[in-house]
Amino acid sequence: AYEAADAGVQWTLAMLNTGKNINESCATDAPVTNTFQQRYLRAFAFADKVTPLAAVPAVGAVATLAACMHGGGAWSCQCPSDGNPPLAQAANAPLGFAIEMPPVNAADPPAPITVRIHGCAGVQQGCLPNNIGNADAYVAQEAKFALVHTLRAPPAAALTARGLIAFPSAVRVVNGDARSAGLTLHAGAAINSANVELVTAPGMPAISSLVGDDIGLAALAVLPRSEFFTRFSGITKEVYRTLPGLGKGDCMVAPSACATSITDAAAAGHTILYANGNLLLDNAVLGSVMSPVMLVVDGTLTLQGKTQINGLVYASALTLGTGGSPTTAFVRGATLVDGDCCGTAPGSVMSLIFDPDVLQVLKLSAGAYAVVAGSRIDR
Repeated sequence: AYEAADAGVQWTLAMLNTGKNINESCATDAPVTNTFQQRYLRAFAFADKVTPLAAVPAVGAVATLAACMHGGGAWSCQCPSDGNPPLAQAANAPLGFAIEMPPVNAADPPAPITVRIHGCAGVQQGCLPNNIGNADAYVAQEAKFALVHTLRAPPAAALTARGLIAFPSAVRVVNGDARSAGLTLHAGAAINSANVELVTAPGMPAISSLVGDDIGLAALAVLPRSEFFTRFSGITKEVYRTLPGLGKGDCMVAPSACATSITDAAAAGHTILYANGNLLLDNAVLGSVMSPVMLVVDGTLTLQGKTQINGLVYASALTLGTGGSPTTAFVRGATLVDGDCCGTAPGSVMSLIFDPDVLQVLKLSAGAYAVVAGSRIDR
């Protein structure tokens, strides 16, 4: 029973970090709907925290989310989108565990998620405290999980560049959020706003939405390039590349297949993405307003066609369209360029849109969960 509960802790952590859409059996086989994290956790953007989705159970009952039982030489699991998993209530198996995430009041301050695992051996009628008399052995383990964020300090502008900002042809930059002072362009060097349509917060002059020659950003030019990334992410790119649940594309080894790897990873549910080398996205769709992505490109990112990205984009350099191929793409969230910005193709109608709500959802969901040191206890 103890080993079953311990396996349940590790399994829950792995499922939270898998980054892939799952079905009712906790597997990635079709039909899949959403990730384990999206299924069982809810981001309260206004409260800057994440809480379990479990409903408050009746007195004496337990609101379980998922369960796994081992029998016949194999494990079987259930991850229902709604309601308790039947395996937790009435399974007969030599070994098993049920997962509980106690609900948290929306008014409570942000805190790590509490995960309680009910482990049983010789299971006769499920594995829950209210029927443990039907199991040969029962133990409960509790641990707290905390998110290692990949976006700890979101930028305040639609486009932030470590170097200078200038566009050879037309681009539209939007920030209607008064809370961020309606910043459109933020640079460590000069800003040339020619060819830029600036849309800022109501009542604010467009010129006031530009912040150039920022000595804080400029200082990052004399530091390793990853310092610009770390300023907003809170972790280094080296750590980011090793996170579980990361969707990857190797644009240096297989450049032709790199874009497909990235778009397929996003479609499968991955919210953190990484491309090693130059990446060209043509008519791609990454993320949504409710499920945004964080795309990190260690190279030049080129956006073509009707590409749509909801989330945060980080790239060493950014090109909007190519010669003879204008773009109507957009990025909704924010864009970071670790150097000078940007190249644009004639005829492009590219939009860079600041969306604080998208960034807040990403801040609360993008990253990897880890067990808080010293939080594991037996009950």
